[in-house]
Amino acid sequence: MKYKSPTPIAILLATYNGEKYIGELLLSLQQQTMSEWTLFVQDDGSDDGTVHILQNVATRDGRVIVVEPECYVGGAMRNFMSLLERVEADYYMFCDQDDVWLPEKIALTYGAMQRLTSERRELPIAVCTDLVVVDAGLNPISQSFWKMSDIKAALLAGSLQMLYVHNLATGCTLMINHAAKVCSLPLDKVAMMHDSWIVLCVAAKGGVIEALLEQTVLYRQHAANVLGAENHRGLGHVLARLASLRRVFRLNMARYRLARHFGLKSPFSYFYYKLRYAFS
Repeated sequence: MKYKSPTPIAILLATYNGEKYIGELLLSLQQQTMSEWTLFVQDDGSDDGTVHILQNVATRDGRVIVVEPECYVGGAMRNFMSLLERVEADYYMFCDQDDVWLPEKIALTYGAMQRLTSERRELPIAVCTDLVVVDAGLNPISQSFWKMSDIKAALLAGSLQMLYVHNLATGCTLMINHAAKVCSLPLDKVAMMHDSWIVLCVAAKGGVIEALLEQTVLYRQHAANVLGAENHRGLGHVLARLASLRRVFRLNMARYRLARHFGLKSPFSYFYYKLRYAFS
């Protein structure tokens, strides 16, 4: 079943056993300075109270639509991409069940999207922002996820080759237009996560990627994170990397296969761009 958003912005929320934090997320959406949005939620087989919480909120707020899953897809990436395929809107945002959105997030991102769309209406467009990294109790760990994770946003936003080797956008900060949706479907088996896949699809099609310096999300780190922030600075990072070389190798091989899908020619090119990024 397809769903048509009654508002220009569709927020896509993929859930699984999120009852602990999802109430805070939903409240942060309802407190946005911009209220013209519709939230589409698809649960992936939760066995806690997540669906009950969502249904209760949906009965009180008509902007919240609980999507009936066609099947359980198994994992956040496929859940998000399934939602993206099923929902029709002008613009799409992605929402993680355990984060908190800062009040200006939608308005800020939508403003940038409107400006870019007026200039390049026919192109795929993606807008992303920085995040504040917080612990389970929302206490700040780092005021900038990009600084903490050594994400060189301006470099990555302007270079497909750099995106081969390093991800730019965290999914919960992304807004994309309909053209970006079209070029991101269908999902290929080489995809590692929906955010890196979508950004690479936009870049490969000659689209526009804009990275806003503002932090728009409290990015919660806790034991159940699918993916989280990683401190890329200091001796602790070096020792952690040495202790997990096998994991690092697997991640680089997966990233290389993803880059090959988008046109990278050889392993030598991959490591060349890795070095260029590291020393830029």
